[in-house]
Amino acid sequence: MSMEISNTYNNFGTAANSKTNQKENTANGTKQYSNATEYAEYLAKNYDCVKKGNVAISGSYLRQCADDPEKAQELEENLSLFKDIYEHGYESAKKNAASFGGKVTHYSMTWNVDSKGDISMMSVTTVVVDNGTKSQKELREELEAKRKEKREAEEKSEIKAAKKQEQEEKLEKIREQNAEEDENTQTYEIRFVGKDVVAMSEKMNEALSRAVAAKTAKLTAGFDIKA
Repeated sequence: MSMEISNTYNNFGTAANSKTNQKENTANGTKQYSNATEYAEYLAKNYDCVKKGNVAISGSYLRQCADDPEKAQELEENLSLFKDIYEHGYESAKKNAASFGGKVTHYSMTWNVDSKGDISMMSVTTVVVDNGTKSQKELREELEAKRKEKREAEEKSEIKAAKKQEQEEKLEKIREQNAEEDENTQTYEIRFVGKDVVAMSEKMNEALSRAVAAKTAKLTAGFDIKA
């Protein structure tokens, strides 16, 4: 079962248009840098995804962009879309997980730009499928309450052997419950390589949908999808 994907080209249009003047200046050659370090500093100052380390760019490609306004334009156009693509992917992951009775507990996205300008886009998503079991916090609270009851009962009773056996049985149930919860937690790593970040994000969302659907249907161990 695959999730319906909206027209992300329209969704990301606003972010791209907001950089129009900057891209025009770059294309006209008004933005030039003496070296890769200077250009990298400019990118870190103007793009949070670079500053925060979400996007890693090859030093070789930075040097090319510093000397070539057209390459710089292409790079910055993609960087301007990072936030929208991340948010779109996160929202898609949450909706997709919810459709199978689960929730996303972790979502991250990173890009790596190589010396040729190709972008390796990777997302890591952790999905927990809710099967109606109690949380580990609730189980710990119940266990602590039962331990307290046991201590009070042992002070009034000399049948400690029986109570110890009962406690061991309940602890074993807790361990079994925790193991079941672990089986319902899956982490998916999805990677695509190319130059069209919008198209890659669509494929990434579709791949995650198929992965979560497969896990829900078969309840198998987690797996990675790489392309």
